[in-house]
Amino acid sequence: MPDRRLSDALSDAVRSRSLSGPSAGRAGPLDPVPAPPAIGASLGIGRESPAKAGIASPLTETKFSDRKYHETTDTDPPSDPEVVYSSDGIFSIQLKRLKTLTMTDANGRPVQFVYKKPKPPETP
Repeated sequence: MPDRRLSDALSDAVRSRSLSGPSAGRAGPLDPVPAPPAIGASLGIGRESPAKAGIASPLTETKFSDRKYHETTDTDPPSDPEVVYSSDGIFSIQLKRLKTLTMTDANGRPVQFVYKKPKPPETP
């Protein structure tokens, strides 16, 4: 049974190495770490500063007429992605895709939303 002797030899080598390794000479608990010095008593002063960044809610639309739309194409309606039809084909709606929308935050600063033009659907 050479396999058994080999495993015993490896086990003995691991045991002897772990007992003679770099940590073999240390025994017992570690030395305690000294406590850091205390911070002396003092008086703190808080100063309120106005927000300089970010958006304060609520957002309010400035004027409906400030909306800007992507240009629509005047092609044959079945190939125009801006036209939506009812399931029976009787009604159709031409969509205006929003390009920019301007709003005002609670601090009176303007906030502008800019939307990309959607890609036309791929034809199979």
